[in-house]
Amino acid sequence: MQHAIADYLSRLESGEEGTGVKDDFPDAQLFRVETVQSQDMNEDMEDSWITEMTIFLTTGLPPQQLSTDERKRLAVRSRNFCLLNNTLYHKGADGIWRRAVRQFEKSVILRESHCGIAGGHYAGEATGRKIWNSGLWWPTVMKEAMD
Repeated sequence: MQHAIADYLSRLESGEEGTGVKDDFPDAQLFRVETVQSQDMNEDMEDSWITEMTIFLTTGLPPQQLSTDERKRLAVRSRNFCLLNNTLYHKGADGIWRRAVRQFEKSVILRESHCGIAGGHYAGEATGRKIWNSGLWWPTVMKEAMD
């Protein structure tokens, strides 16, 4: 496959017609995740960790309502997070930055990753890895993918 692509590219450079190149990649799947604003108070409470981390990364100060121990934990955890264009990202153990997912997005992501157009009815661990490979993250992604 690699040689066919190199051959195709070399023919483009010389002006020859490139033939015999398959441009479909069976393992490459794309899907779109749409986000909407949450109106549910329970979802906002479950996203409080995102709010706390965003405040800390933006201001350098932990939210006032946190205890001293919670403030220390927040400061330690923050080294694996960054804000880009007001979007929170988490750095995994593999060094890859993934977008932090809000509560209201999780069910759609889980459903699409398991049985949607990008899914394949894989087991929980494979579904969780598919979500990670898509550049998405939340603290309980593997646990929720297993359920």
